[in-house]
Amino acid sequence: MLEQALAHAVPLQSERDNLMQHTQAKHDTPEAPRPPKPFSQDIAEDTQHLREGRILQDPDGTVRYLGESSGATFLNHLREYMATVFPRAFENAWSSTSNPDVTAFISALGKYQTHDSRPLLTSTVNPLISATNDEAAAMLSEFRHSAQDGEGTFASGGIYYWVDVQAVLGEYPAYVDGVRTIEAAPNALFAVACQLNPRCAPPWETGFGQAFFARAKSILGNPLDESTINDATVLALLGFYLLNSNRRDAAYIYVSIAMHILIVHGVHRAWLVDEQGKRLFWTVYILDR
Repeated sequence: MLEQALAHAVPLQSERDNLMQHTQAKHDTPEAPRPPKPFSQDIAEDTQHLREGRILQDPDGTVRYLGESSGATFLNHLREYMATVFPRAFENAWSSTSNPDVTAFISALGKYQTHDSRPLLTSTVNPLISATNDEAAAMLSEFRHSAQDGEGTFASGGIYYWVDVQAVLGEYPAYVDGVRTIEAAPNALFAVACQLNPRCAPPWETGFGQAFFARAKSILGNPLDESTINDATVLALLGFYLLNSNRRDAAYIYVSIAMHILIVHGVHRAWLVDEQGKRLFWTVYILDR
């Protein structure tokens, strides 16, 4: 029927043969490959994928959505990467039986644990107990060493700048003598120092600086109601303490509030601040990244 219709439409046999040859050649020609997507587009798509949150399951079986800034989502991104790379790159060299830690980490893909999102179990602060001058000097010396302070050559070296440790050490006897009210910053420094090296802690501090952490937090009060630039220093130190305690989400909140305080006071524009204020802003900025 198709041949009859074609003969009716094209009476000449030669024209029909030419038409059939053209049609056959068109079908025999392989389809041109599609041009590959630009490399930048692939990177953009991968980046967008990493910026998305994840639906994860906790140990009790509860499923919830966690945003891209959550520490659990970040770990899940690492598990996704390891699940893709590990079998291909390391399967021949490292069998699964010889790497139980790696396989356990990958097997937790899509799940998350909640112990690092719980608040620290800090004890009630005893206002009558405080560090002596010698104990304070030992803890501040440990903090200075851990912060790579050059003792005047490059204050609080490294990439962080926390506070003028020498100034805090000079003011602390006034706190012990009752001339001045103790501030939050020294206690935050003591908390980080005891966490980094528990041997420098006073005998009554056995919780890796948690007593000093609780005291600094109590003295600080609620920065959402009232805050100063000095509060950003305390929040940054407490956030750093929480990071070392594997409390990523809580640390993110502390650092975010510190950043907001500095921006509200115009520190990010370097208005009416000294060099210490500028370096404090960059320390908080680095922690926020």
